[in-house]
Amino acid sequence: MNALRTLLLLVSVFAMYSCNTPSKSTKVELIVGEFKSRLYVNVLNQRFDLFKDSTGVATIDLDVITAPCFAVVEVGAIAKEIYLEPGNHVRITRKSAQEIYFEGDQANVNAFLNERTPIAIPSELYQSPLADFMKAFDKAAESYARLVNSKPELKHCAEMLTQNRNYLRWRIAIIKYFSSQQKLSKEGHSILKQFLREQNKQSYRFRPAPDAIDRCITALYQQDEPDYKNHSWDYGTGIKIKWLEENINDSYIKQNFIHAAVDAYIAYAGIDKGDDIFQLYTETVDNQTLLDKFNKKLDVYKKMSKGSEVPEFKFQDANGQTRLLNEFKGKYVYIDLWATWCGACIAQFPYLEELKKEYKDNNIVFLGLNTDMKFSYFTGYVEKHKIPGHQWYIGRNDAFDEFFKVWSQPRFILLDPQGKIHDAHMLRADKPEALKSYLNKLEGI
Repeated sequence: MNALRTLLLLVSVFAMYSCNTPSKSTKVELIVGEFKSRLYVNVLNQRFDLFKDSTGVATIDLDVITAPCFAVVEVGAIAKEIYLEPGNHVRITRKSAQEIYFEGDQANVNAFLNERTPIAIPSELYQSPLADFMKAFDKAAESYARLVNSKPELKHCAEMLTQNRNYLRWRIAIIKYFSSQQKLSKEGHSILKQFLREQNKQSYRFRPAPDAIDRCITALYQQDEPDYKNHSWDYGTGIKIKWLEENINDSYIKQNFIHAAVDAYIAYAGIDKGDDIFQLYTETVDNQTLLDKFNKKLDVYKKMSKGSEVPEFKFQDANGQTRLLNEFKGKYVYIDLWATWCGACIAQFPYLEELKKEYKDNNIVFLGLNTDMKFSYFTGYVEKHKIPGHQWYIGRNDAFDEFFKVWSQPRFILLDPQGKIHDAHMLRADKPEALKSYLNKLEGI
């Protein structure tokens, strides 16, 4: 099948650079004038900051580029894709949000890259049988290749452009065709497995490749583990790591995705219960860059591990009075972070009410902390819906979010009777049986 012939192309394109890489540095220059938003270049699975000088020019030398590749330049909210070969000097000038010009090396290529070119797969074919869809997929690839080959100024990088577009086509196909199916056919599963097997470190030279690979892994994993949504973080992450080990051939890709899985685990489950997960990680990952990131994250999260002191944050109750957590010294405090805009947070309320009733004679307090932008949103909601119990307002408190690493809501935290952290990533209220089993084992509850 034409759409799956990727590795041979990768080998042929990069072979000529393997023995004779130019010594001249690869440079990206952004001319942005007084524009004040942050500037980035994303390339080869890495993100680089750019800082402009007094003349409004930001320049970066990308020594990581040793073979042709694609990058994304972010100028504020505007993202532009560019093509680079070792030793190129690419200039990008921002006149306005609508006017961005390419100059220097690869100017014609980069202008072409940022034109809107349809994928050319009719929408109705995303609901067609697999064989018909893959024929349309290959036909779209051939159509784009003809377009590229019809332009003499693109001849030197025609294969790269075609393959880059192929990864974009795969990304869309996985989203709109393969992932939309509740149960993949044996043939569909096989096609995705073959696509995944063909990927290696060189794939990251193509801009849409990392996301296409990610979505392919997600689609296959969800097919192989249909109950994944009900897995706990500990069990689910362990299963995901073993699945990645068994289903990805390339070591670079395998280690990056195992790292991503464990990174997400730490962010959402903390480090207190992760010994088995971390052992799996260190037995599998030997990439020193990833290991350094892993150890750095562990060090950061140790600051809110079990027994850690909690800074003295100030809150407001619905009457505007200042409140402090030490008011509950001597009791466990189960903290529920919520906001009026967060549907999943509001869905926790019925479970919380049942818990409050069941544990009303126990040594535990249930405290709601509202994180809305405005105090009036909090008070208005509490009054309108007659939310009972302890409800305080913290708003958008950067210090609190940074200390507890609040990336999403709902989020639950348990403090011990001394006011220290007992568990910074507590079970949710909508898991009542597991939560009650946990609470009932607490000393002095």
